[in-house]
Amino acid sequence: MTKWLADLVIPDWFKTTLIYVLLIALVMGGLYAIYDSGVSAEHERNVAAENADMAKLAQRNYELLAQVREVERKKLLQQNEFTKQFEKRESDAKINTANLMRRVESGALQLRIPTKQSPTCHSDTATLGTPPRAAQEKSTELSPAASGFLITFADQCDATAEKLNLCIDIAEADRKDNSLTALTLGSEVQAANGGVIATSPTASAESEFESQDKVAQ
Repeated sequence: MTKWLADLVIPDWFKTTLIYVLLIALVMGGLYAIYDSGVSAEHERNVAAENADMAKLAQRNYELLAQVREVERKKLLQQNEFTKQFEKRESDAKINTANLMRRVESGALQLRIPTKQSPTCHSDTATLGTPPRAAQEKSTELSPAASGFLITFADQCDATAEKLNLCIDIAEADRKDNSLTALTLGSEVQAANGGVIATSPTASAESEFESQDKVAQ
């Protein structure tokens, strides 16, 4: 077997072909190695850039959510201030009504309403051609029960008006704040999360933090 291999003669053309094949294989292997290293490096750069962008978006998302929470905190403080003012006015009105009721019951205060005296006609023949005298305005005193009803009714009307004014103040303040922050904060949070932010920031706070956690991961 060994002698047969030693006596084997390889043609020159086969040697030449084998050399060319080896050279081509070496060149192709080198080119593939260069290409693979370049692709890997480009992929790593792309991954690093994407991670940096995602980190920036996550940081910006935290900042925007903090601004939204601050806006909501200021709104809550403002609403509490409106409520305190309303409760103060309501308490003062109740005290004033109670004082009026005590004065009416004690007789110190008497409510009166205007009345008109009927026009009078003279029976004297000398004055038949003269018109009757105009009615004279007078006033009559209301009973304690009627006075108490009017005072209580007026107090209830004032309380209803105060409640409506409280609703108007809160709605107007909220409208002004939303007009200043909705377009800026809302659009930036939407861009940071790739989704749509709800009208009320507090209503979507949990979903915003969930979206941010996914981005951070």
